[in-house]
Amino acid sequence: MNNDYLKLKTLVESPGWAVLQTEWLHQVSKIEEARDRAASRGQESAWRYWSGQEKGFKVAVTAHLRALEKMEQEASNQETNPVNALLDELKIPRGENP
Repeated sequence: MNNDYLKLKTLVESPGWAVLQTEWLHQVSKIEEARDRAASRGQESAWRYWSGQEKGFKVAVTAHLRALEKMEQEASNQETNPVNALLDELKIPRGENP
């Protein structure tokens, strides 16, 4: 795994991560309240604005999880690479010449 993966994984496992998630939850609840208030008043443009804010916020907040998932999938694909499977089958250590 690369250095960026380790940094993101360490961040997610740090004690401050729960505090940050709590703050994010508080912020998104404010956005949802504003969206719902605008919708209840029939203010379509305001409702669309807050709906866009909510979507953008959620995309930004989950960026690290998507990055971790992508890196894990890439690592998994490398592990199941046919060349690696062949090397394993031939019992030749990767990165070394026979």
